[in-house]
Amino acid sequence: MQKVLSRLLKQSFDHGKIGRFTQARGTPIISHLMYVDDIVIFANGGRRSLRNLMKVLQLYENWTGQVLNTEKSAIYFSKKISTYRKNSLLHLSGFLEGSFPFKYLGVPIVVGKLRAFDFGELLEKVKKKIVGWKMKLLSAGGRLILLRHVLSSMAIHLFAVLHVPKVVIKALNRILSSFFWGDSDGKGKKKWISWTHICRPPDEGGLGIRDFSDIQEALHWKLAWRLIKVDYKSFQDFQQGCKYSYSPGYPSFTYDPEEGPSDAVDLNPSGLGEA
Repeated sequence: MQKVLSRLLKQSFDHGKIGRFTQARGTPIISHLMYVDDIVIFANGGRRSLRNLMKVLQLYENWTGQVLNTEKSAIYFSKKISTYRKNSLLHLSGFLEGSFPFKYLGVPIVVGKLRAFDFGELLEKVKKKIVGWKMKLLSAGGRLILLRHVLSSMAIHLFAVLHVPKVVIKALNRILSSFFWGDSDGKGKKKWISWTHICRPPDEGGLGIRDFSDIQEALHWKLAWRLIKVDYKSFQDFQQGCKYSYSPGYPSFTYDPEEGPSDAVDLNPSGLGEA
């Protein structure tokens, strides 16, 4: 059923019934993103565009019997749009007015560059998980198993699609380090070995815990490899049409179907979390 809605939207955008959202020159137009029943639609703020968009959604409801939940739907406006037009569009659609940042598939969508406080919820989630385990009842071996198989994987999704700031990575490593060493009478115990050494492979004297910095770099390289080897032409074209700056220490390259990859442009997927 999702393909039906996707085709209806694409047809309306192609015929000019729904105005396109402004984006970087030279990039292919992205009208919407959809995964199961979560969808983000990119359109301009004209009344005609929204009216035709509502017609598409109404047609989809009539065909499928699925009803749009207006209480869970929101419009995110540009700062330049007037209050009068905002109220007019909200009245026309019946949607709520959304505000940045918001989350799509668990990823924070912000205006501008991602900052440390945008990951505050992730840090609190890890802390709450640790508190629920009651460290005094866990042995060092038990804490090690939880570190390897639970805590280390909680942020994998975000690391795979975003460039998480170094300060957030340091904070996560600090939380995991404190959990590993435990506490006594509510105070953290002395850390006898550096976290960097603990994160080394067992054959190098470590415990095999993965450092978040290494996880992020590995996932970024994996994404870059998939973009080259798999047919993601639309995303490749979009990335190449945008401007990037080189970031030392991170996977950075451009992709040319004829010449192959070359060092020049930062393809760290931080742009996926920006709007």
